[in-house]
Amino acid sequence: MIPSSHASSPGVVRKFCPRCGSPLSYETEERPDDVDLYAASLDDHSTFVPMKHVFWAEHVAWVTLGDDLPKLG
Repeated sequence: MIPSSHASSPGVVRKFCPRCGSPLSYETEERPDDVDLYAASLDDHSTFVPMKHVFWAEHVAWVTLGDDLPKLG
C-alpha cells in the first residue's frame, strides 16, 4: 500500500496509512536527506539504532530512560 501524504506546515510532509490513519513518517525541508520514521510502524525495529529523543519537554513524568542519548525539545 502506498502511504498518503499531508503537508502539515510549510516545508513539512507527514506520511500516514490511508486505510487506518496511523502515522508513518515525518519529512522536513530543513533536513532534506533525513526521513523520521515512527518505530511503532515498523515490523522489526530491532535493526534501527536511535540517535536522539525528540519532544523530550513533552514526555510524561513516569517515563524514565536508561540511555545517554540527547534529549531535544
